[in-house]
Amino acid sequence: MEFNFYYGITIGELILRHPDMLNQTLQKKGMSAAVGLEVVQMTSSSLESVCDDASVVAFWQKVNALVDKRDIRELTLPRKHRPPSRLKDWLAPVELPSSAEDHFRQNYFEAIDYVIGGLKDWFEQPGYPTYGQLEQRLINVSQGKDFTHEIDFWCDFKDVERACLSSIAIAHFPSLTLFKSMSYTK
Repeated sequence: MEFNFYYGITIGELILRHPDMLNQTLQKKGMSAAVGLEVVQMTSSSLESVCDDASVVAFWQKVNALVDKRDIRELTLPRKHRPPSRLKDWLAPVELPSSAEDHFRQNYFEAIDYVIGGLKDWFEQPGYPTYGQLEQRLINVSQGKDFTHEIDFWCDFKDVERACLSSIAIAHFPSLTLFKSMSYTK
């Protein structure tokens, strides 16, 4: 086995442990969108906490200690390639790492940034916070809790008239007396 492969497996185990735990948490029964978003943010900050120099040094030492115990080929840097002469004027000069540790340090940061970026792209979409608020408001309504704040939110959010929204709510939730006593002015 080569060092590059073993390093990739080890960093994959370190990084993918976080999204795996996130997946298990999000699959639990009763998980709401708002709480799910908080869990995603905690996972992102947990990944960001291992994205510093001390963590890289500790990880590098761990990998080297494990490599010494196994039959793994010695570490080699990727071969330096010169760009074709016809493209030399068009390409920016490539900065290559000076040591193997620098090369794998760069890989470490890129891998963590990739996972954090994926989580943010997936869960921090423009409509997701609104969806979470809608879900929370529906839960409050279904549990018979006070939801005048929710009525205000939807009136402000979509320019819905308060009287219209209240009459719809009375039609669908006749047992809720809150709407009947509500004033229709702000």
